[in-house]
Amino acid sequence: MSAYPGLVRKPSGVYAVRMRIPQDIAALIEGDPSVWKALAVNPGARLSKWRDALTSTKRGQPLSVKKEFKRTLKVRKLTDAKAPYFALRNELETAFQVIRSAYSHEPVAATEQDLTALSEAYFAQIEADAERNATELLGDPEAQRAALNNTLEDIAVIQNGDTSALGAFQQRAKALLMEHGFDLSSDKRSTLTSLLMRQALRSERKSLDRYRGDFTPELAPSAALATHSVAHSECCACLRDTFEQYLSDKRKLRLKSVEYLKAFGEMMKDFFGSDKPIRDITRQDARDFLHMLEHLPPNAAKHSEFRHMTAPEASRANEMAEGQTIAPATLNKHFSNFRAFLQFCVVEEIADKNVALGLKARSANPPSLKKRGPFTDAELSMIFGKAYKENASPARTRMSFDPEAFPMHARYWVPLIALFSGMRLQEICQLEVAAIGEQDGIPFISTEWDIAEETDQLETGRRKHLKNDNSVRRIPIHPELVRLGLLDFHQRRKAEGQHYLFPELPARSDGKVSRNVGDWFGRYIRGLGISDRSKVFHSFRYCFRGAMSYANANPDIIRQVGGWSSKDTADHYASSLALKAAASEVAKVRYEGLTLDHLHHTCHHYADGEH
Repeated sequence: MSAYPGLVRKPSGVYAVRMRIPQDIAALIEGDPSVWKALAVNPGARLSKWRDALTSTKRGQPLSVKKEFKRTLKVRKLTDAKAPYFALRNELETAFQVIRSAYSHEPVAATEQDLTALSEAYFAQIEADAERNATELLGDPEAQRAALNNTLEDIAVIQNGDTSALGAFQQRAKALLMEHGFDLSSDKRSTLTSLLMRQALRSERKSLDRYRGDFTPELAPSAALATHSVAHSECCACLRDTFEQYLSDKRKLRLKSVEYLKAFGEMMKDFFGSDKPIRDITRQDARDFLHMLEHLPPNAAKHSEFRHMTAPEASRANEMAEGQTIAPATLNKHFSNFRAFLQFCVVEEIADKNVALGLKARSANPPSLKKRGPFTDAELSMIFGKAYKENASPARTRMSFDPEAFPMHARYWVPLIALFSGMRLQEICQLEVAAIGEQDGIPFISTEWDIAEETDQLETGRRKHLKNDNSVRRIPIHPELVRLGLLDFHQRRKAEGQHYLFPELPARSDGKVSRNVGDWFGRYIRGLGISDRSKVFHSFRYCFRGAMSYANANPDIIRQVGGWSSKDTADHYASSLALKAAASEVAKVRYEGLTLDHLHHTCHHYADGEH
């Protein structure tokens, strides 16, 4: 067998290959397992097929290299064993060379041509597999539709610069450079990452054509795509036009997210200039933009000294004054969106690489943030004290305040509803008159609604908002709210023919109507001496949940009434039995030491009405 070293015949008569693993290979892998991980352990790594054949891992023990490589050839004749034997030996030697190159301390600097070749070679096999898979699905329309939908999702993930997808491409780029002995400088990794993402997008688009049945190799779709991309980048290369294209791809986002992105786009235009060519944005430009973000003042639009400044101007002024800066979470959100936008430019071939990759945001002088918390019993007594009715009156009626008049304004009712229902500020402010109803003698507030007439939305500017699916629910009205006169207030609004419970609230550009009450409440409690910044309107929601828990209410009902995440929220108390159970639990809510007798109304003109 000397002519075929390592080829052995087992007692069963089957041929196999047994070869000792070179000592230098074992020393390299065990000496620095991180390199081996990039080569063979990470998903899709080039040497992943050799991972279990060459190494072994046991829980709690370091990685170890096996003493020899073993592989059964599943043939019984020498003539049949020769071809797979030589092929396997060559593959194994190639793998050993890849490992030695990756561990070499003298990597070669990759050229642009090298990086392009790496990305094209990597996707050559993927393309072949995709072509074969598409061919296999030709006779199965249902499987084709499923593959088509999966491909559309994959394209969206790449285009949107998904963090996990970007991380996978970065790992793949690093592994390819290591496998071929190239240096791992950040610019090379960034360039190769961009090339891989472009190749992936081209590959996915080809697959899309295949599953739609209009793919023909003769049309050279990759060349057509490249021509389209170049033409596209030439006409839309400036920041203004490119960001508009970016926004159009985000049309499925919630309105609030789109409004934020528009504002962020204005911030970028103020910094770089609307006509700035995307390809001219450099790594230093990205650093400077990050520096600007790091010194932005919090809530600049609310402060007179910054209100009329652009973001760059406000940042410079705040930096000179050594003022407080935006919170780390806000800073990271801003810069993550900047990176995502640049990644979109790379994928669409408008930019060569993402110059923001690898930069870390560090807030210069962030506020000392505290998590939101509930009001104390003493603070609740201050908020709803003897002067609450007058303090909650709009400024225009304060001078002619009548303590006997029935309160008909949002500032009075919204905090009380929040305290005894746990509803969010926007949920309460946007309530329609029809949202208050009764079932089997139990009054409730519903966050469900029919979509308003388009003409009504155009006239009022209002748009209804719910935080998530759990927010759709029916909330039993607490007996204390009945004693306070909420049902009377509802009947008065109904008699007026009003559509909304609080029609006086103006809508903002995003359609929300809660800003007026929220701003007033913040000023009100600070004026009372409640200076703890963790105490905000949302603290009522914490109060309500805490009160229900203290009363030993059913945990499932607590979650469902408050709209918190739960696995059993399908009916949202649509049935009378469930609503009755919820009403019983809500009625248990008490606030020790809080007395609201001074707010009760003895003359309920509508008490004998519908409710």
